[in-house]
Formats: sequence, C-alpha cells, structure tokens
Amino acid sequence: MLILVSGGVRSNKSLFAESLINNNKVYIATMKFSDKETKKRIIAHQKRRDKSWNNYEVYNNFSYNIEYNNKEILLDCLTNLVTNELIEGKDKSYIIESIYNAIVEISKNTDKLVIVTNNVFEEVDDYSELTKDFLEVLGKLSVSISQIADYVYICEAGICVNILEGQK
Repeated sequence: MLILVSGGVRSNKSLFAESLINNNKVYIATMKFSDKETKKRIIAHQKRRDKSWNNYEVYNNFSYNIEYNNKEILLDCLTNLVTNELIEGKDKSYIIESIYNAIVEISKNTDKLVIVTNNVFEEVDDYSELTKDFLEVLGKLSVSISQIADYVYICEAGICVNILEGQK
C-alpha cells in the first residue's frame, strides 16, 4: 500500500502520517541538522515516537540504506530528500527517476509505505535557479507518486482528507 500525505508547514501531516503506521514500524528521517530550528523540529519528532519504531537517518538513496521487506515505512519527508539531492548537485532527471523508482520498488516489497511531502506550490515568485529546480523536481515527483498511490491525503489546519476518495 502506498500513501502520500501532503500539506503546508505545521499542518500536522507528519503526526497524521505516523498514525497510519501500525506494525514493524520504520521511520526514515531525511532532515539534516542545519540550524537551531531544524534541530528543535527533529528532536520534537524523535520524542513523539516510542521505542517500537526503527529509526533511520537517510539523506539520499534511501532505498539502498535499509531493509524494508514486510515493514510499514514512513518516509518523512520527500521535500527534504529532494533538497538534499539537489544540494549535492545531482541532475534533476536523475533525482526524479531514482526517487520514483525507489518508491515503486519499496512499495512492492513492503506492507505499507507512507510518504510525507510539503505543499510548496501555492505562491510562485521570482526564485533562484536552485529553487526553480527544487519546485520542478518536487512537483513532478508529487504528481507521479499520487498517480500510483492508493491514498493521497491533504492536510490543512490539522485536518487530513483523502482526496482520492472515489477517484480509483
């Protein structure tokens, strides 16, 4: 089962996504410590999870870093994973293809894969090339994943709604 959970900053999407994982819990964290704010957010997420979670810090190439067969996996989050890959200077097409293929592979070999991503497409301004690349890659991945997902949830103000209801 593949589930995509999207929403704005502080929309409770990660908390909701965690509630979807029940057995053989694997948490793949993709956010790197970069400043006080990210450290604070990472610690809050860590404290929220009990000892039943197997936690991995994976900043790129996540499908090759853990054993995922017959697990329920939470990838939190796609946005950070894309950022990490772009900062390393990887080609946009390579990032899209490698992440998408990893998601397909993992979803075939695991009981459940829940992917958290951010909705960053509401306001478009004059952005740097890197930001434009980021929006392009994240947008294409979000669309591709939603097309193969069993459920797609949008979270707003702490309320998460399945937008695929009746679509498949």
